[in-house]
Amino acid sequence: MPITTEQPGPNDNLDVFNCALSYECTLNWTDLAPTEVGNVRHCGTCDQRVTLCSDLHEFMDCAREGVCVAIYTAPG
Repeated sequence: MPITTEQPGPNDNLDVFNCALSYECTLNWTDLAPTEVGNVRHCGTCDQRVTLCSDLHEFMDCAREGVCVAIYTAPG
């Protein structure tokens, strides 16, 4: 799937990665609470901020830093 920089809609499925919890996170971007920063949301389950990455490079950088991340891949 190609990666896109368009903002996800309420029906888009965005998986959350690199969550600090000891199990694989089953939440997606639309499950998280908006914050004052457009590409950052708050997870009430693990009480962490999750960054929406706009490209694979940003995704990998954030993941390496231990940041909870989400990335939107365009359908198709």
